[in-house]
Amino acid sequence: MTADGAVNVVQANEFTHMHTVQERLIYLLCPLADIRQEWNKVLFAGPPEQMRAIASWASETEYPTSISSRRTTCILKLCRRGLRRETR
Repeated sequence: MTADGAVNVVQANEFTHMHTVQERLIYLLCPLADIRQEWNKVLFAGPPEQMRAIASWASETEYPTSISSRRTTCILKLCRRGLRRETR
């Protein structure tokens, strides 16, 4: 999700599809290089073993403007530090 509220999907899969349907999100498929807006939230979606690997990577990587939290075993969320709860 970018600062203007747009939802961009860089690489769709069954997990991103399930999430967008459940959350009733309208999104745009686009390459990462085409996302020019400042980001508020990034969701990684995939099988639990892949999410564990990404969570491990995220916990070992320093992002001065972001925090990570796990939503489910299939989704990992990275949000900008200081982002209001209602925009997450």
